[in-house]
Amino acid sequence: DHGGLARGARRAPVVSIRVPRRVAVRAAAETPGPAETDEQREARISAEAVRLVEHRLKKVLPAGMLDSIVIPPKLTEIRSFVRWEEAGKPENTSREWQGREDQAALVG
Repeated sequence: DHGGLARGARRAPVVSIRVPRRVAVRAAAETPGPAETDEQREARISAEAVRLVEHRLKKVLPAGMLDSIVIPPKLTEIRSFVRWEEAGKPENTSREWQGREDQAALVG
């Protein structure tokens, strides 16, 4: 059994991405201004996380392959929920904690 691959076929490399702690701390330190709405904050956090993922992928993927990769937003929401459940469903968490969790769900 070749795991569904034809004999001699090459497997694509599996990419595992972890956000360095210093990046997560830096992102948490960038607290939103008083005029930032929840939607703007979520968009900013998602954009930064996607940028980090793309930066890492560029290091391991052949040129041009990054254009064919899309990170589905629903996947991020599901992973955020699972991480929240695994953390014991904490209540009254800070916005910084939620931001770190959202970012970790996207890139982790």
